[in-house]
Amino acid sequence: MAILASGGKESLLSEGLLREIGYETHPIFVNESGKHWFTALNAYRHYAATHPNATRVWTNSDRLFAWMLRHLPFIREDFGKLRADDYPIRLWTVAVFLFGALPIVLKRGIGRVVIGDEFDTTVRRFHRGIPHYDGLYDQSRYFDQAMNRFFQRKSWPICQFSILRPLSELLVEKVLVERYPELQRAQISCHAAHIDGGRVRPCGNCEKCARVVGMLKALGADPRECSYTDPQIERSWKNLTARGASQEVPALEHLAYLLAGKGNGLPVELGSIRARNHPEIMKLRFDSERSPMDDIETSTALATRPELVQMDEAKKFIASFSSRYLDFGSKRSVDWYVRTARISPSGVLGDPTVASCEKGEQMWNLMIEHLVGLVEHLKQLSLDEIHQRRGQ
Repeated sequence: MAILASGGKESLLSEGLLREIGYETHPIFVNESGKHWFTALNAYRHYAATHPNATRVWTNSDRLFAWMLRHLPFIREDFGKLRADDYPIRLWTVAVFLFGALPIVLKRGIGRVVIGDEFDTTVRRFHRGIPHYDGLYDQSRYFDQAMNRFFQRKSWPICQFSILRPLSELLVEKVLVERYPELQRAQISCHAAHIDGGRVRPCGNCEKCARVVGMLKALGADPRECSYTDPQIERSWKNLTARGASQEVPALEHLAYLLAGKGNGLPVELGSIRARNHPEIMKLRFDSERSPMDDIETSTALATRPELVQMDEAKKFIASFSSRYLDFGSKRSVDWYVRTARISPSGVLGDPTVASCEKGEQMWNLMIEHLVGLVEHLKQLSLDEIHQRRGQ
């Protein structure tokens, strides 16, 4: 498994989870020759010292983007000196990261590329009939699907996805803090980070810093563990309570609810957001658009054995993931299908009512294309190579 490693909590958690359950992980970092690299540097140093498969790729993308901005007549000449949470124009995307890592992925014969994207990054909206993705296309499922189609056309046996789509940002941070504290100490979620005393430190001023400090406080964790200083923590807290943060509203309301429980019991306001309990934020959430895991089996059966599918019996059942067997933070956790009878009285997990023959045909075509890609790849290998790679 190749992990697109950025130093953020999502890529750190993805690598930790996959390594714990037995996968061979390859944390791949991309040095963009600019401040983006500061965000990844602490994590890269940690992995370089502890992980045999960790590597990095050098690119000049940040320099190229700065050159482009300097030549755009509608951008202020002093843009590089301004302090802001937004870019003048967003030129950097996950695609830059991905294509920087692909040569290593192909050279090492890795078949899976894991990107750290959580529940609220898949958004499709319309403005006057024009579809858009709220600035998050390269973090959405739609981007994964587009890239997987590209890989198929290139006959590359690669699949790109995120394992964190059912998780909220707050749940990602919780699991990282409680289960992988050694990885959480390397977390930098700030694109204005700087080097101080040989270690990268966050700025303590931006919206991301405010959000991270708030989440760590709500979880009972110490922001100093991931390089925040006491003055930065105080500033971030003031910024969070005064301005709020860029996050889905239920998650912000639940964050305020948790923070209120840590203090004197009075309501905590995060900008215009007031405390409200949303227990679903701390559980796995399955959504037909953002994190679909519902109708695969039913759709594939409709495409091949429709006479065996009784759609009039299909009923939606979204499981409650309060069981210790499904808790990512529990050492007793096992794969969900081992305990289906304990979770679902009907045996249904998800929403088979949205299944269709058309979806099933698309799924079968996708699987067949991947299988053909695998066979074509194997045809290019000698028997000795196949024998050496059988454990990969």
